Amino acid sequence: MSSRCHDVAKSVAGCHLGFDVPGLYHVLVKHPDRDSPLLEQYCQELLRWNRSMNLTAMSEEHLRHVLIEDTWRMGEAARPAPGEHVMDVGAGGGVVGIPLAIWHPETAFVLVDSTRKKTSFLLYAAGILGLKNVAVVTTRLESHEFQEEWKGRVHCVVSRAALSHETLVPRSMPLLAPGGRIVLWLHAGREVAARWNASLHMPGATAVGSSIVRWLP
Repeated sequence: MSSRCHDVAKSVAGCHLGFDVPGLYHVLVKHPDRDSPLLEQYCQELLRWNRSMNLTAMSEEHLRHVLIEDTWRMGEAARPAPGEHVMDVGAGGGVVGIPLAIWHPETAFVLVDSTRKKTSFLLYAAGILGLKNVAVVTTRLESHEFQEEWKGRVHCVVSRAALSHETLVPRSMPLLAPGGRIVLWLHAGREVAARWNASLHMPGATAVGSSIVRWLP
């Protein structure tokens, strides 16, 4: 990590935002491949907007952990490839879609949320960060018009606790291109994967760690 990035990470982790525990700084030092000034800028903007708009219920320390650790793991499970379309359903403040778009600039990301204040922030964040690979849509996943527009075009659907998996998976299936996949962050991921393969008759679900489920229809 460059000396400049060290300084920026320290600033984000403690000095400017008043954090007592410099978690982001230490995580970035530990994982320099995840370091990006854009990620640090996004973190600052999300926290700034969150003070007045309530974009996320995460604490500041939890947010830093999610951005660097959890979202990175989701990306490893999703495996975004150049030229693919990845759709973040229930994108919220963008804690999944924005970092993935930063780390995978040759992949197109579609961030979907039904709440306009959240998509307003996502549009702002994508613009200020210069993320040309991000599109933002204000709609519900079950919208007929949206389903028709994206039918068979999405290579990967990702989501972090946006909808119940029983709802999200069936509504995502028509959107998937051949070979498409669904990657969800869930509590008790191993148990959910086993239940999908058994009770729900949805073979192809595998747990990635304890919280991520990847489904290959």
